[in-house]
Amino acid sequence: MSEHEPESWDQHRNRARALRRKRTENHPGGRSGRIVVKVSPAERDEIVAQAEAGGVTPARLLRDAVLRDDPPYTAEDLRELITQLFRAQTALRAVGTNLNQMAKATNTTGELADDLAHTLAAVRRYADRVGEVVDHLVPDGL
Repeated sequence: MSEHEPESWDQHRNRARALRRKRTENHPGGRSGRIVVKVSPAERDEIVAQAEAGGVTPARLLRDAVLRDDPPYTAEDLRELITQLFRAQTALRAVGTNLNQMAKATNTTGELADDLAHTLAAVRRYADRVGEVVDHLVPDGL
């Protein structure tokens, strides 16, 4: 197989098995059920990459993600968090524009703008809010 030739599913499965750090506990009676999930090539690549990074098979990665006892957030939570991040991004852009205008005025006149403290406080508020949203998304940190 060349460097640019895609890996077959069997080749990946064999490599993932070799990389697996620990075996999933046997289930009484075995695991005979099968669910087929269709994904795009990009989604497949992402699942495979995450499985490899975790040292597990793609099947185990998906099973563990779905059947975990304490899912970190629901799909609705995720949509709300994404909405909040977009709002914060928009607000930070507006504040950034204000800071650029103040910097230009300061460079031109040599005097600080009167509302600089207010603008910097807004930057801190929005940055703190973004941090809260990210902390909610990744509660245990990176």
